[in-house]
Amino acid sequence: MTTKTVGNQLQKLAAQWPADPFRPHLQLKTFLESLSRHPGLTDGAVVATRSLLQNDLRHKVRRCPVHWIRKLRVLMVIPPHSTSLENA
Repeated sequence: MTTKTVGNQLQKLAAQWPADPFRPHLQLKTFLESLSRHPGLTDGAVVATRSLLQNDLRHKVRRCPVHWIRKLRVLMVIPPHSTSLENA
């Protein structure tokens, strides 16, 4: 595909991107619109953006079983009352 076609596709995806109400000055939508005008834009950028927008990774990653978390606590010597790995 030509850069212009890929840019148009990315522009359409940027228009669909939801706004972040907590960071109005940092919007991924604005970044994607700027990226759509980049001369070296490839199909991979459009595919990656579409995957992020549709949350495709959610379908590919399974949830970690609870017994794995218990084993991880034992291996890292995390106290049982701790809920995060930050204190390790």
